[in-house]
Amino acid sequence: MSVEARFLRPLPVLVLLPLRQGDDEGAIAPALLPAVGGIFSPAGGRRTASFSRKSTICRPGTFEMDIQAERITMGKVLVLYDSASGNTEKMALLVVEGARMIPGIEVRLRKIDEAMADDVHWCDGLALGSPTNMGLLSWKMKRFWDEPMAPNWMKLDGKIACAFSSSGGWGGGAELACQSLLTVLVNFGFLVFGVTDYAGKLTTAHYGSITAREPREDDTQSACRLLGKRLAEWVAVFCDGRKDQHPMKKSDIRLGPG
Repeated sequence: MSVEARFLRPLPVLVLLPLRQGDDEGAIAPALLPAVGGIFSPAGGRRTASFSRKSTICRPGTFEMDIQAERITMGKVLVLYDSASGNTEKMALLVVEGARMIPGIEVRLRKIDEAMADDVHWCDGLALGSPTNMGLLSWKMKRFWDEPMAPNWMKLDGKIACAFSSSGGWGGGAELACQSLLTVLVNFGFLVFGVTDYAGKLTTAHYGSITAREPREDDTQSACRLLGKRLAEWVAVFCDGRKDQHPMKKSDIRLGPG
């Protein structure tokens, strides 16, 4: 007998047992249920059992299988960026590092020149980064949302998003650029957020992570990682149902003002 196992999000995991002609369904169910703590129900000629702990199921002479299942999540984070000088790209790599701090989150990095609409559909959470061009997002980033993404209007609602930007110098409009990125995302139905935590004594990510040129300072790098981590946490909480990843329920040190 073949066994097909599918890991679904949200949980529970489903094990699908295709039944051959002549299989004694009444004998299979009692053997399976005590081991997995699941509930059998017909599903298109197959039997389905839900479970979330390690199990061993054996019916001598008919089938034998060893199922080991843990709570597996599959939250998806996309870090999508434009970069002319390479500075925003360095920020993007730090955001990726931060997102990968949260277990069970798949992270994808895409430069705007290579990105497709499918990448945005794939993700649950999006970190959008752009150089600061006269206080706004770059023309390449704007074109991506104007053209390839235009047919996807009303198809992205409810995804979670944040922004980051690199300007030519402090006071160069990076926070304005973040707000322009967030404005685009709001128009497409994304749920956007800022970070209340401080990444350093004088460094925040309230509107997104920002830097002047490349992110050299420790606090600036920390702000990028913090943004990615917080995005992954919100994906874990709101998309995967992992309430233990809520920042207010974790023992991680969170810096405040001062």
